[in-house]
Amino acid sequence: MLVKTSESRWLALLQRRQRQCFLVAAGVSSIGSFAGIIAKGWLIQDMTQQPLLLAVNFACLSLPAIFLSSHAGTLTDRLGAEPVLKRSQYFLLLGAIFSAIGYVLCTGWIAGQVTAMIGGTLIVGIASAYELTSRLKYVGLVVAEATLAGYLAQFSVIFNVAKLIGPPVGGFALTLLHPSWVLSLDALSYLVPIAVVNFVMQPRSLTAAEQPQHRLTMTQAWRGITPQLRSITLFTGVASVIGFFHPAIVPVLAKAYVGPDPLSLGWLTASIAIGSITAGLLQQRFSQAVVGRPRQMLILAASVTAIAQIGFALQPSQNMALFLAALIGFGTAALLAGGNIIGQALAPWEYRGRVAGLTQIATLGGGGVSSLLAGGLIAQLGLSIAMGLLGIAGLLAALVYGRQSLQPAAR
Repeated sequence: MLVKTSESRWLALLQRRQRQCFLVAAGVSSIGSFAGIIAKGWLIQDMTQQPLLLAVNFACLSLPAIFLSSHAGTLTDRLGAEPVLKRSQYFLLLGAIFSAIGYVLCTGWIAGQVTAMIGGTLIVGIASAYELTSRLKYVGLVVAEATLAGYLAQFSVIFNVAKLIGPPVGGFALTLLHPSWVLSLDALSYLVPIAVVNFVMQPRSLTAAEQPQHRLTMTQAWRGITPQLRSITLFTGVASVIGFFHPAIVPVLAKAYVGPDPLSLGWLTASIAIGSITAGLLQQRFSQAVVGRPRQMLILAASVTAIAQIGFALQPSQNMALFLAALIGFGTAALLAGGNIIGQALAPWEYRGRVAGLTQIATLGGGGVSSLLAGGLIAQLGLSIAMGLLGIAGLLAALVYGRQSLQPAAR
């Protein structure tokens, strides 16, 4: 009885701090995910020496967003954010377990191990399309409307801190442990958000106007949002297609500009994460400005990324490569997190699930296309030329969109 009372007290304490618990759970699972992503990337590159397979692995993580985020947004608005979030978290766990077990079962068969890792990534990518979309709307049930933009920016900071911690964890773990243990850490990390959402979170009840919209289609939602938000979503997609490929080719960049060992990969990814954290902190500090002047913020993000890519084309030194990696982290994080913040802040509640789906199509889906595009260009033209071409294209896209950025945003 005493034990049960003690457990109830701990649970009540956690429930009073549910906002913080939700952020911590997201951070823990993200650290495990980044450790797993780095481990998979290094293992695939080490076993096959084929950069295109790295691109395929990242595409399996991000491309499902193109095909499924529309359905994920519709399902979130129809069934509610909470049930979709819970179900998708179980499938994330399943995908991570698939990679870990498949890698062990296929020991001695390289093609089988690579297939198992990429197959697990595909399952995670499919589940992520639903998890990310539903989580964005779920946040609106946890925080007040006035603090929504700032809380979403905190998610960006947590995500990017995990990006800083996860890759070194993955690199060191690969050095010290068997790869299957590293992949298992990824799977175990998903248990934390599952526990928090099921036992700790107490989202507010929906008002009558916020009840699931069963008849609203994605096309109607697209027409229902403002022309400004449609324009922002389209530009975010274009910028992602041109410039959001670095997660797929980080091992290639590390070997080309930093060093041939896993620790070099950790240094490069840490530099990217530092830039991403900086962007997240600035967006949290100036969240109202992000919502108030969204076009200017997105143009800045795309331009910084493009300039850094052009810098890589100029054969930088090791230290300069780390600095350019930080700029890429800053630009891409500002673009992706900014798109999420703007979409949720400017969209009416009944459209937010679908708007979140559209944002995931633009960012993660665009990133999947970008990774395949970059992988193909690198294979055909070489790393430096590919980086230069994509950087110039990104800068041109930002300049063209900049012509429409004179008027401040309005709800």
